[in-house]
Amino acid sequence: MMEEKEIIAWSNECPLYQLFDLFGKKWTLHIFQSLYLWISTFSWLMRRLPQINSKVLAERLDLLVELWYVERVVSQNKPLKINYYLSNDWKELYSHLDNLTKWVLNWN
Repeated sequence: MMEEKEIIAWSNECPLYQLFDLFGKKWTLHIFQSLYLWISTFSWLMRRLPQINSKVLAERLDLLVELWYVERVVSQNKPLKINYYLSNDWKELYSHLDNLTKWVLNWN
C-alpha cells in the first residue's frame, strides 16, 4: 500500500513557482527563445513576433531585465541602438526547457 504524503503548496517565494509563473505569462517563452537564438533589438523582436503588441513586448523585456534574465545594452554609436540578450546564467536554462519540451511532445 502506498504511503500517503502531505502535499505542500508551492508558495510565491518558491523559485520554481516564480519561474513557471514568469514563463506562464503570454509571449515570455517566445521572447526567451528568440533571445537565446539571437541578440535582438526591440524592432527585430517585433518583426519576429508579429502578433505581439509593442506595449506587451516592452513590459516583458522590462520584467526580464529587472529579474536579470536578460541584459539590455545601449550602444555608444550613432544612431543609438539597444540590444537585448540572455544573460550567461540563463542560457543554460534554455537546454533544460528544450528537454522539457521534448519530454512533453513524447508524452502526448
